Amino acid sequence: MDESIRAFIAVELEPTVQSQLALIIQQLKTSVPGKVKWTPEKNLHLTLKFLGEVHTWEISSLHQMMRNIANQARSFSTKVDHLGAFPSPNNPRVVWAGLSEAGELVRLARAIEESSRKLGYDAEEKPFTPHLTLGRVRPEINRQEQTVLANCIRTVSTPTVSSIQVSSITLFQSILKPGGAEYINLHESHFNY
Repeated sequence: MDESIRAFIAVELEPTVQSQLALIIQQLKTSVPGKVKWTPEKNLHLTLKFLGEVHTWEISSLHQMMRNIANQARSFSTKVDHLGAFPSPNNPRVVWAGLSEAGELVRLARAIEESSRKLGYDAEEKPFTPHLTLGRVRPEINRQEQTVLANCIRTVSTPTVSSIQVSSITLFQSILKPGGAEYINLHESHFNY
């Protein structure tokens, strides 16, 4: 039987960083109650590549690809330094925390993108933008609420978030449930250096 799962490759965040980001979400939450689906603390992570539907027989190839990338990679750190929104703060659809000192992160994402494309996965339509998704804006938000949220995004401060140490990459399964997604760690590849 040919089964498939929804999967993505990401950097798993330390619980300390997740709880610090959850405090930022708490501040943002008060601006437009009920108008944003906020990411639960335990689900906060740094996506490097969304794979979509993956056949179970492909998982071993993905593990090998990740090991190859990890064997060439060096540990590094990055830092949350601002908040923003896609497509723009004035028209927020996704609220995110942006990362500074992200050159290594961009190189890592590019290596994963190129390797996964060789395995037959679709290329990303947009260039990789290093960010942590904090919430997704619900369609019923009105123009006034968008403005309130945009102002809150501009004023909430981020220096309370610790450095994010990147020393491995993880393959996650995403199970969509009525109460929100559940992420299961399927494989972690630690960097060699």
